[in-house]
Amino acid sequence: APADVQAGAGGARLAAPAATGLRRLTHLPILRGGDVHHDRALRTPQFYLLWTAVFGNAVAGVTLISSAKTILSDTFQAAMPAIVTGTFMGSYVMALSAGNMLGRLGWAAASDYTGRKNAYFLFGLSIPVALAIPELTAMVSAGEGGALPLACFFAGTTAIVSVYGGLFSVLPAYLADLYGQKHVGAIHGRMLTAWAAASVVGPRILAYLRESAYTSALHDLAARCDPGRFRDAFGVDVSELDLLIAKKSVSISLLMDVVPAGTPDPSPHLYDTTLYSMSALLSLAVVCNALIRPVHTKHHLHPASTTISTVPRKPHKN
Repeated sequence: APADVQAGAGGARLAAPAATGLRRLTHLPILRGGDVHHDRALRTPQFYLLWTAVFGNAVAGVTLISSAKTILSDTFQAAMPAIVTGTFMGSYVMALSAGNMLGRLGWAAASDYTGRKNAYFLFGLSIPVALAIPELTAMVSAGEGGALPLACFFAGTTAIVSVYGGLFSVLPAYLADLYGQKHVGAIHGRMLTAWAAASVVGPRILAYLRESAYTSALHDLAARCDPGRFRDAFGVDVSELDLLIAKKSVSISLLMDVVPAGTPDPSPHLYDTTLYSMSALLSLAVVCNALIRPVHTKHHLHPASTTISTVPRKPHKN
């Protein structure tokens, strides 16, 4: 966690000066106003809209980082053992790390041209990618598409992780555009509570949804089993399935040996609900970003308060 914060600070790009000499790729107005005190910023709706946008994107990033390798091993390794080897999976983890790093650098640089708000809009491109992953896993489990689903999964998940990195490198400049640079450090620290909350909530959501999907898959497979074969395999009736689940005495792989031939393996679909929920949070982030407007001038610091006050020194007595 501290490494993520340090890396985000390292990739941060402060708001570029007005006269940069560079032609922007958009002519939309920039959300740049006067300086706002860090305590006053908490009274503006922009802070909470941006907080929610950061939270939604961060939860999606944390969730994908936590589950991507498991999806790869559960789905693609079983279908393509000659390609998805241990070396390949190690390379995949390195690619995710590289995507995170390049996202911090690349998105920050791109935001100088697109504007910070537009950059956060572009982060919404993760939504169709996340929605496509269940379709890719379904293609693999059905034996369709050859290596194409694997290539799309590899590229798509790396792109989403790059957005997770860019989220934090663009954030300080976005805050500077909204609240000015005088108190941006303190405001940025408060905004990072969204990342902290995402680090706690994201894995919990992932664990809950995955466990729910796993339990549902066990019940579905057990319902397909012949009662006699189930009793011979596990020593109890199907009605005692919940007890077996609580003792972790049953699994999808064990049930697949008991169900009738041709029953599809539900393992590739265990993360579908997680990915759909992730897409919903990303959509919420896009909506919140769209609602952000320049901060009202009533929140700006008085010009007199932006000067540094000095206490007159007493004359030195010899």
